[in-house]
Amino acid sequence: MPGVDFGEFQEGLVEAFDEDELTFLLRVQMNIQLRQILATGSFNAVTFNLLVWIERRGREPEFARAVYLARPNNAKLRRVYEKYGMAPAASLQAAGQPMANGSMRATAVAFEANVKPRLKSVDMAVWRERMARVEGQVCRIEFNNNPMGTGFLVGPDLLLTNYHVLEQPLKGKLPAEQVACRFDYKVLSDDSRSEGTMVRLNGNDWRVDSSPYSKAEADLVPDRESPTADELDFALVRLARPRSTRMPPQVRRNAAGSQFLRRSPRWKKT
Repeated sequence: MPGVDFGEFQEGLVEAFDEDELTFLLRVQMNIQLRQILATGSFNAVTFNLLVWIERRGREPEFARAVYLARPNNAKLRRVYEKYGMAPAASLQAAGQPMANGSMRATAVAFEANVKPRLKSVDMAVWRERMARVEGQVCRIEFNNNPMGTGFLVGPDLLLTNYHVLEQPLKGKLPAEQVACRFDYKVLSDDSRSEGTMVRLNGNDWRVDSSPYSKAEADLVPDRESPTADELDFALVRLARPRSTRMPPQVRRNAAGSQFLRRSPRWKKT
Protein backbone atom coordinates (compact mmCIF):
# COMPACT_ATOMS: atom_id res chain seq x y z
CA MET A 1 0.00 0.00 0.00
CA PRO A 2 2.41 2.73 -1.17
CA GLY A 3 1.83 6.04 0.60
CA VAL A 4 -1.01 4.58 2.70
CA ASP A 5 -0.81 4.20 6.47
CA PHE A 6 -1.79 0.57 7.08
CA GLY A 7 -2.70 1.31 10.70
CA GLU A 8 -4.89 4.25 9.75
CA PHE A 9 -6.76 2.08 7.26
CA GLN A 10 -7.31 -0.63 9.86
CA GLU A 11 -8.39 1.85 12.54
CA GLY A 12 -10.85 3.45 10.12
CA LEU A 13 -12.44 0.06 9.44
CA VAL A 14 -12.82 -0.64 13.16
CA GLU A 15 -14.34 2.81 13.76
CA ALA A 16 -16.74 2.69 10.82
CA PHE A 17 -18.02 -0.90 10.78
CA ASP A 18 -18.87 -3.85 12.93
CA GLU A 19 -18.13 -7.36 11.67
CA ASP A 20 -21.63 -7.98 10.29
CA GLU A 21 -21.61 -4.67 8.39
CA LEU A 22 -18.18 -5.37 6.94
CA THR A 23 -19.19 -8.91 6.00
CA PHE A 24 -22.23 -7.54 4.15
CA LEU A 25 -20.21 -4.87 2.33
CA LEU A 26 -17.55 -7.33 1.18
CA ARG A 27 -20.13 -9.79 -0.13
CA VAL A 28 -22.24 -7.23 -1.96
CA GLN A 29 -19.55 -4.87 -3.26
CA MET A 30 -16.59 -7.19 -3.87
CA ASN A 31 -18.04 -10.72 -3.96
CA ILE A 32 -15.83 -11.71 -1.02
CA GLN A 33 -17.15 -13.98 1.72
CA LEU A 34 -15.30 -12.90 4.84
CA ARG A 35 -15.82 -16.04 6.86
CA GLN A 36 -14.48 -18.22 4.05
CA ILE A 37 -11.16 -16.40 3.74
CA LEU A 38 -10.34 -15.60 7.37
CA ALA A 39 -10.50 -17.40 10.67
CA THR A 40 -12.66 -15.97 13.42
CA GLY A 41 -11.09 -13.73 16.04
CA SER A 42 -11.29 -10.26 17.47
CA PHE A 43 -12.52 -7.58 15.08
CA ASN A 44 -9.11 -5.89 15.25
CA ALA A 45 -7.47 -9.12 14.09
CA VAL A 46 -10.12 -9.68 11.41
CA THR A 47 -9.66 -6.20 9.90
CA PHE A 48 -5.86 -6.48 10.01
CA ASN A 49 -5.82 -9.91 8.33
CA LEU A 50 -8.40 -8.75 5.80
CA LEU A 51 -6.17 -5.86 4.74
CA VAL A 52 -3.25 -8.26 4.35
CA TRP A 53 -5.43 -10.58 2.22
CA ILE A 54 -6.68 -7.65 0.10
CA GLU A 55 -3.15 -6.30 -0.41
CA ARG A 56 -1.77 -9.64 -1.56
CA ARG A 57 -4.41 -9.75 -4.29
CA GLY A 58 -3.91 -6.17 -5.45
CA ARG A 59 -7.45 -5.09 -4.65
CA GLU A 60 -6.66 -2.25 -2.24
CA PRO A 61 -8.04 0.63 -4.41
CA GLU A 62 -11.26 -1.31 -5.00
CA PHE A 63 -11.64 -1.93 -1.27
CA ALA A 64 -10.75 1.67 -0.35
CA ARG A 65 -13.47 2.94 -2.67
CA ALA A 66 -16.06 0.50 -1.35
CA VAL A 67 -15.54 1.41 2.30
CA TYR A 68 -15.33 5.15 1.58
CA LEU A 69 -18.61 5.09 -0.35
CA ALA A 70 -20.23 3.25 2.55
CA ARG A 71 -18.79 5.61 5.20
CA PRO A 72 -17.81 8.91 3.47
CA ASN A 73 -17.86 10.84 6.77
CA ASN A 74 -15.19 8.72 8.42
CA ALA A 75 -12.04 10.88 8.41
CA LYS A 76 -9.55 7.99 8.37
CA LEU A 77 -11.24 6.18 5.48
CA ARG A 78 -11.54 9.47 3.60
CA ARG A 79 -7.79 10.08 3.96
CA VAL A 80 -7.02 6.54 2.76
CA TYR A 81 -9.31 7.07 -0.23
CA GLU A 82 -7.48 10.32 -1.04
CA LYS A 83 -4.05 8.69 -0.73
CA TYR A 84 -5.04 6.14 -3.34
CA GLY A 85 -5.52 9.04 -5.75
CA MET A 86 -9.29 8.64 -5.96
CA ALA A 87 -10.09 12.19 -4.83
CA PRO A 88 -9.17 14.67 -7.57
CA ALA A 89 -7.67 18.02 -6.72
CA ALA A 90 -9.91 21.05 -7.18
CA SER A 91 -9.11 24.72 -7.55
CA LEU A 92 -11.76 27.30 -6.65
CA GLN A 93 -12.08 30.51 -8.63
CA ALA A 94 -14.01 33.74 -8.27
CA ALA A 95 -14.73 35.80 -11.40
CA GLY A 96 -12.30 33.60 -13.30
CA GLN A 97 -9.42 34.18 -10.88
CA PRO A 98 -7.97 31.60 -8.46
CA MET A 99 -9.02 32.14 -4.87
CA ALA A 100 -6.52 32.34 -2.03
CA ASN A 101 -6.27 28.93 -0.37
CA GLY A 102 -8.68 27.67 -2.99
CA SER A 103 -6.88 24.40 -3.82
CA MET A 104 -8.06 21.28 -2.04
CA ARG A 105 -9.27 17.75 -2.56
CA ALA A 106 -12.83 17.25 -3.75
CA THR A 107 -13.46 15.01 -0.75
CA ALA A 108 -12.37 17.65 1.77
CA VAL A 109 -15.01 18.72 4.28
CA ALA A 110 -14.11 22.38 3.57
CA PHE A 111 -14.68 21.84 -0.13
CA GLU A 112 -18.43 21.76 0.27
CA ALA A 113 -18.34 24.76 2.61
CA ASN A 114 -16.47 26.82 -0.01
CA VAL A 115 -18.40 25.73 -3.07
CA LYS A 116 -21.97 25.40 -1.87
CA PRO A 117 -22.61 29.13 -1.22
CA ARG A 118 -21.51 29.88 -4.78
CA LEU A 119 -23.45 27.05 -6.39
CA LYS A 120 -26.63 27.00 -4.40
CA SER A 121 -28.33 24.53 -6.73
CA VAL A 122 -25.59 21.92 -6.27
CA ASP A 123 -25.67 19.46 -3.38
CA MET A 124 -21.94 18.80 -3.12
CA ALA A 125 -22.35 15.75 -0.89
CA VAL A 126 -24.43 14.06 -3.58
CA TRP A 127 -22.05 15.24 -6.31
CA ARG A 128 -19.02 13.90 -4.43
CA GLU A 129 -20.66 10.52 -3.86
CA ARG A 130 -21.68 10.15 -7.49
CA MET A 131 -18.23 11.20 -8.68
CA ALA A 132 -16.67 8.50 -6.52
CA ARG A 133 -19.00 5.91 -8.03
CA VAL A 134 -18.50 6.98 -11.63
CA GLU A 135 -14.69 7.11 -11.57
CA GLY A 136 -14.51 3.40 -10.80
CA GLN A 137 -16.56 2.61 -13.91
CA VAL A 138 -13.93 3.93 -16.34
CA CYS A 139 -11.00 1.85 -17.51
CA ARG A 140 -8.05 1.94 -19.86
CA ILE A 141 -8.13 -0.72 -22.58
CA GLU A 142 -4.73 -2.26 -23.29
CA PHE A 143 -3.30 -4.62 -25.89
CA ASN A 144 -0.33 -6.45 -24.37
CA ASN A 145 0.05 -3.65 -21.78
CA ASN A 146 -0.05 -0.94 -24.47
CA PRO A 147 -2.88 1.60 -23.97
CA MET A 148 -5.33 1.75 -26.86
CA GLY A 149 -8.33 3.70 -25.53
CA THR A 150 -10.87 3.90 -22.75
CA GLY A 151 -14.18 2.29 -21.93
CA PHE A 152 -16.84 2.51 -19.25
CA LEU A 153 -19.12 0.07 -17.52
CA VAL A 154 -22.78 -0.09 -18.49
CA GLY A 155 -23.45 -3.15 -16.35
CA PRO A 156 -21.53 -5.10 -13.69
CA ASP A 157 -19.59 -7.07 -16.32
CA LEU A 158 -20.37 -5.11 -19.50
CA LEU A 159 -18.07 -2.52 -21.02
CA LEU A 160 -18.89 0.00 -23.73
CA THR A 161 -16.17 1.51 -25.90
CA ASN A 162 -15.62 2.60 -29.50
CA TYR A 163 -15.40 0.06 -32.28
CA HIS A 164 -12.10 1.52 -33.44
CA VAL A 165 -10.56 0.84 -30.02
CA LEU A 166 -11.30 -2.91 -30.27
CA GLU A 167 -11.20 -3.19 -34.06
CA GLN A 168 -8.28 -5.65 -34.12
CA PRO A 169 -9.80 -8.27 -31.79
CA LEU A 170 -13.26 -7.73 -33.32
CA LYS A 171 -11.82 -8.57 -36.74
CA GLY A 172 -9.82 -11.51 -35.41
CA LYS A 173 -6.47 -9.78 -35.95
CA LEU A 174 -5.57 -9.90 -32.25
CA PRO A 175 -6.40 -12.71 -29.79
CA ALA A 176 -8.90 -11.59 -27.18
CA GLU A 177 -6.57 -13.02 -24.52
CA GLN A 178 -4.20 -10.12 -25.23
CA VAL A 179 -6.84 -7.52 -24.35
CA ALA A 180 -7.14 -6.23 -20.79
CA CYS A 181 -9.15 -3.50 -19.07
CA ARG A 182 -7.26 -1.67 -16.34
CA PHE A 183 -9.45 -0.12 -13.63
CA ASP A 184 -8.32 2.14 -10.78
CA TYR A 185 -4.96 3.18 -12.20
CA LYS A 186 -3.87 6.16 -10.09
CA VAL A 187 -0.94 8.48 -9.48
CA LEU A 188 -0.81 8.71 -5.69
CA SER A 189 -0.16 11.74 -3.51
CA ASP A 190 3.50 10.75 -3.03
CA ASP A 191 3.97 10.46 -6.85
CA SER A 192 4.04 6.67 -6.69
CA ARG A 193 1.58 4.76 -8.81
CA SER A 194 -1.19 2.31 -8.11
CA GLU A 195 -1.32 0.01 -11.11
CA GLY A 196 -4.99 -0.76 -10.53
CA THR A 197 -6.87 -3.94 -11.35
CA MET A 198 -6.67 -5.80 -14.66
CA VAL A 199 -9.80 -7.53 -15.94
CA ARG A 200 -9.73 -9.69 -19.08
CA LEU A 201 -12.47 -10.31 -21.60
CA ASN A 202 -14.82 -13.23 -21.01
CA GLY A 203 -13.19 -16.06 -22.94
CA ASN A 204 -15.08 -16.95 -26.11
CA ASP A 205 -18.22 -15.15 -24.90
CA TRP A 206 -16.84 -11.60 -24.81
CA ARG A 207 -18.65 -10.17 -27.87
CA VAL A 208 -22.10 -8.78 -27.11
CA ASP A 209 -22.73 -6.21 -29.85
CA SER A 210 -20.81 -3.81 -32.08
CA SER A 211 -21.15 -1.41 -34.97
CA PRO A 212 -18.25 -0.15 -37.13
CA TYR A 213 -17.40 3.43 -37.99
CA SER A 214 -18.31 5.00 -41.31
CA LYS A 215 -16.14 5.19 -44.42
CA ALA A 216 -16.11 8.98 -44.10
CA GLU A 217 -14.70 8.73 -40.59
CA ALA A 218 -12.08 6.22 -41.74
CA ASP A 219 -11.04 8.70 -44.44
CA LEU A 220 -10.72 11.47 -41.80
CA VAL A 221 -13.50 13.52 -43.39
CA PRO A 222 -16.39 12.74 -41.02
CA ASP A 223 -18.49 15.67 -42.26
CA ARG A 224 -18.55 14.30 -45.81
CA GLU A 225 -21.62 12.22 -45.01
CA SER A 226 -23.60 11.21 -41.98
CA PRO A 227 -23.12 7.72 -40.54
CA THR A 228 -25.91 5.24 -41.14
CA ALA A 229 -27.78 3.41 -38.40
CA ASP A 230 -25.22 0.58 -38.79
CA GLU A 231 -22.20 2.86 -38.43
CA LEU A 232 -22.30 3.94 -34.80
CA ASP A 233 -18.67 3.12 -33.86
CA PHE A 234 -19.34 1.20 -30.66
CA ALA A 235 -18.40 -2.14 -29.14
CA LEU A 236 -20.17 -3.73 -26.19
CA VAL A 237 -18.11 -6.51 -24.59
CA ARG A 238 -18.40 -8.80 -21.59
CA LEU A 239 -15.68 -8.94 -18.95
CA ALA A 240 -14.37 -12.12 -17.38
CA ARG A 241 -15.84 -11.13 -14.01
CA PRO A 242 -18.19 -8.45 -12.70
CA ARG A 243 -16.75 -5.27 -11.32
CA SER A 244 -17.75 -4.38 -7.77
CA THR A 245 -18.68 -0.75 -8.50
CA ARG A 246 -22.30 -0.08 -7.67
CA MET A 247 -24.01 1.01 -10.89
CA PRO A 248 -26.17 4.12 -11.11
CA PRO A 249 -29.89 3.39 -11.59
CA GLN A 250 -29.98 4.67 -15.18
CA VAL A 251 -27.59 1.94 -16.36
CA ARG A 252 -28.88 -0.84 -14.12
CA ARG A 253 -30.75 -2.44 -17.01
CA ASN A 254 -30.62 -5.56 -19.08
CA ALA A 255 -27.21 -5.44 -20.73
CA ALA A 256 -28.39 -7.31 -23.81
CA GLY A 257 -30.88 -4.57 -24.65
CA SER A 258 -30.12 -1.51 -26.72
CA GLN A 259 -31.79 1.10 -24.53
CA PHE A 260 -28.50 2.38 -23.12
CA LEU A 261 -26.66 2.62 -26.45
CA ARG A 262 -26.22 6.05 -27.93
CA ARG A 263 -24.52 7.25 -31.06
CA SER A 264 -20.86 7.77 -30.21
CA PRO A 265 -19.08 11.04 -31.04
CA ARG A 266 -17.25 11.20 -34.33
CA TRP A 267 -13.55 10.65 -34.04
CA LYS A 268 -10.35 11.31 -35.91
CA LYS A 269 -7.28 9.14 -36.06
CA THR A 270 -4.09 10.64 -34.67
